[in-house]
Amino acid sequence: AEVSPEEVRALLPTPRRNPRAVPFGLSEADLQPVYADFDADPHFIAFGDVESGKSGLLRTIAAGIMADYPPEQAAIAVIDYRRGMLDAVTGEHLLGYAAAEPATAGAR
Repeated sequence: AEVSPEEVRALLPTPRRNPRAVPFGLSEADLQPVYADFDADPHFIAFGDVESGKSGLLRTIAAGIMADYPPEQAAIAVIDYRRGMLDAVTGEHLLGYAAAEPATAGAR
């Protein structure tokens, strides 16, 4: 079943054990929030097969970062080969956006 980022955030304990950790899903074992701990590692890369949910995962993490931190504390660089994440990070949180050049750009 699909769970929205808002539903995950509603399950968060108050106060959080690690306030810098960003919730991004639920554990199958105990249905408790799962976190990306950016104190331990400030970078995140998602690998997976086609249609495995990578874009949804990245959108959820980006939304969590933007909800928890002001732009002065969190800047997000988006590297997006297929240009499917154009609207995932908005405003001052967007440090930069890199995408593949369109196939027709080099044709003459």
